[in-house]
Amino acid sequence: MTLVRVTQLSNKETSLLKFAAESLRGDNLALEKIIQPRRALAVPGDKGKTLLPLIREFDQAAGTPVFIQVVPDFEAQVLANDIAFVLGGHHWQLEFVTESRTHVSPMAAGGMGVEIWTWQPKEKPPTALTTPEARGWAAGETLSKYLELLELDAPHFDCDPSQPTNFDTAPLGAAAPLAFGPPRDAVVVYIGMKPVSWMVFKAQHPLDEK
Repeated sequence: MTLVRVTQLSNKETSLLKFAAESLRGDNLALEKIIQPRRALAVPGDKGKTLLPLIREFDQAAGTPVFIQVVPDFEAQVLANDIAFVLGGHHWQLEFVTESRTHVSPMAAGGMGVEIWTWQPKEKPPTALTTPEARGWAAGETLSKYLELLELDAPHFDCDPSQPTNFDTAPLGAAAPLAFGPPRDAVVVYIGMKPVSWMVFKAQHPLDEK
């Protein structure tokens, strides 16, 4: 008969094993978050109180023109459809656009995630929504906060409306994301790939360095 000797673990060894298990669990959760597709429909239940004011702001911004440009990537297109579904449900005026309209290459979005662009109001945040720029900026802020509530990186940027809005005459970098001339109360959403998808894409399509 074979005898198996069981040695009691010390407190230090037990602590190290627990730490290793927690680290592994954390790594698995982080990996799961990296690879899972981005969605913009389901809000975690514990964030319901934060969501309600945003729902009211979505309703108040009904009629806001929204232009969405998305990279040719399935996961990014699903996210774009989610965003369109949410905004359309609150009666925002949606239009999907391409490079031929915006003059912004979809690959310029790359792995940036989501960027929200509006015209710059005279004051930020605006104290009253009496100008188109103020209404558009406020709507952009609401969308950015909603996506961040879902743990999606969606920064909101604005362009100076005094810059030229004609793409053919605008200097390089001047209001470039809005150089196609959207209305002053518009929200423009550029949707790129997830960083991990962008890295895979670049590996599969290396740039010609010649």
